[in-house]
Amino acid sequence: HGAKQPQPHQRDRIATYCDPLPIWYAPIEQQLHDTTGFPLSAVTQLASLWAVAALAGSAWFNPAFGFREGDTAAAFLLAGLLGGAATFWLSPLTNRLSRKHEYEADAFARDALGGPVAMVGALRKLAQKNLTNLTPHPWFSGFYYSHPTMLEREAALNAKAG
Repeated sequence: HGAKQPQPHQRDRIATYCDPLPIWYAPIEQQLHDTTGFPLSAVTQLASLWAVAALAGSAWFNPAFGFREGDTAAAFLLAGLLGGAATFWLSPLTNRLSRKHEYEADAFARDALGGPVAMVGALRKLAQKNLTNLTPHPWFSGFYYSHPTMLEREAALNAKAG
């Protein structure tokens, strides 16, 4: 309709997402997300809330810190303050999962950019500007780092490209 027509490779997308009928389609950004981790996230959040509720209902938790027994607000405050110490030991597991997702994101960016050169250049620039430790001890990075080191990311980008 008119002199200006969409590119041939965009016509299917326009026909699908620009339908004049009021039909809901998931946004393109949401279609690119892997939602398989959502149930695990929901279970861990519910378990955390259950633990706080159990602590709030216990006879010893709140009085041990000078609060009234059964005070839910105080239990949530204490859980927020003490939760980091309790979950600190789960850091290697959560960081390993985070690093896995970073490798997946890097691979997506490499494929979207047509190769690893641009991504490696950006990672090197970030590493230089942030004074990144290029060779941390593997145990230290395994425990504390939520992202792979720059050298690990570069090696993965180049290995999968070749």
